[in-house]
Amino acid sequence: MTELFDSIMMVVDIVLLIIMISSSIICTFLAVKRIYQGYKSFNLFTIILIFGFFVLPRIIYVVFPYEYTFFGQANEALKDHTSTMLYSIFITALNFCLIHKSKREVVTPPEYNEYNSYVVLIGTLLIYGTILYTLYKNGLRVIIGYGNAYFSEEYDIPDVFFGVSMMFYLFILGYKKFMGRFLFFFLTFGVFILAWINGKRSMIASIAIMAICIMALSNQIKSKKVPFYFAWGALGVLLFCIFYGVALKGNIASIRQYFAIDLSRDYTLIYQFYCDKIGRQITVGRFDAIIYIFLFWVPRSIWPGKPYPFSNSLTKSLLGMTVSTTKLSWSTTCSIFSDLYSSFSIIGLIIGIWLICYTSKKIDFAKTMPQKTFLVFLQIHLLTVQLSSALIAMTVSFVLLKMCELLYKGQKVRFTFKCSTRR
Repeated sequence: MTELFDSIMMVVDIVLLIIMISSSIICTFLAVKRIYQGYKSFNLFTIILIFGFFVLPRIIYVVFPYEYTFFGQANEALKDHTSTMLYSIFITALNFCLIHKSKREVVTPPEYNEYNSYVVLIGTLLIYGTILYTLYKNGLRVIIGYGNAYFSEEYDIPDVFFGVSMMFYLFILGYKKFMGRFLFFFLTFGVFILAWINGKRSMIASIAIMAICIMALSNQIKSKKVPFYFAWGALGVLLFCIFYGVALKGNIASIRQYFAIDLSRDYTLIYQFYCDKIGRQITVGRFDAIIYIFLFWVPRSIWPGKPYPFSNSLTKSLLGMTVSTTKLSWSTTCSIFSDLYSSFSIIGLIIGIWLICYTSKKIDFAKTMPQKTFLVFLQIHLLTVQLSSALIAMTVSFVLLKMCELLYKGQKVRFTFKCSTRR
């Protein structure tokens, strides 16, 4: 009877997997086609992201099965039919909800921002100020090897510096047509240096994705060229994978591990489903993940028992470590779905689908490019990386952006006052 049940579960799992993959391919094809036709709903861009981070890794795993050598605990979960079935149902539902409203009309923001010159000034100071601060703290050796700030504990560089610099770079990209070519390449080179120093490998992919999205939404890339930009971006990430594996790791085998760990969001969620099934605890408290998202800003000196990010607990579980309140110096990355599922189970996944669809809608109806940029930054972080770091960067960026606006208004008032006094 047990063998019969296992056989039935395997057949159902395969059927649901085929439905998920085929529906995802169809939705992605429709998304690319509609972008090519001139539709700008961010649902379309989100569908492409879902395919790249959540579906493509499953396809690769099914076609070319492999074992996680670093996160060995994930191997058992990926072979569990119940866990993979639930994942297939979830991704299929997410794609359906996104494609359903992907033809809606979007608000086109004004082409020019009055205080853009201050945004460019602050952005330039942030990008190269962070680079100079890093060199001052650690010396020239920090740029010799890739990822020194991430892989070595002796390089103490707050993530918020990188996040705010990226935000302002995206603000500037929104009005790239009003910027000289030299300044554009100067700032882009600075962003590349920051990404090289930082070393969070998914950061390179997310920066490329956000840059393409912002330039597409601001009509700086023609609709018919957007799919090709995504293709070139994917090729660039692939070439970097090869470079990272051969030049920096000394072997080509690490390319698969790089993609599987840094650019895949399937194994973390499937592993959570499996842990729920077998009763394996990941976090100390049931609501630790959601508590940290809302209260990350509270200093640990005031609240010593404040939970750590869910990714910290998830990484320890994937490594086979016991549940504890200790913090790792590094952690894997996961999406907002992992945080929500950890706290609210299946209801959390439903909330996650609603949140992604709602954020896409807010992007479509945002009236200015800075508003769209904020929301694009949020949406991509919801799908790909730890949300708390994004919220800190967004908060600081919002304050600095308001400062740029106030500086412009102050200058305008002074200019008006001088003109009136001359009369």
